[in-house]
Amino acid sequence: GRPRPLALGQEVSFDCEVLDITGKTAVGKVEVRQSGRLVCTDYVLFSRVAREWRVVGKTFHQHLGAAKPRRE
Repeated sequence: GRPRPLALGQEVSFDCEVLDITGKTAVGKVEVRQSGRLVCTDYVLFSRVAREWRVVGKTFHQHLGAAKPRRE
């Protein structure tokens, strides 16, 4: 497989842009950045089971070189 970003000296960050909870279900939108570049957006579906939140589904969009580094 390909080398992991941290092994290449790249900083990896995860930003939860949206967390919407209704009863025992929730959906989250997470942006994944490597060295400031947006590389992937994850959409995660959660369900509350026995007083714990569990991931029950996930899909993603991989950004192919279109994103620019975030300015802070």
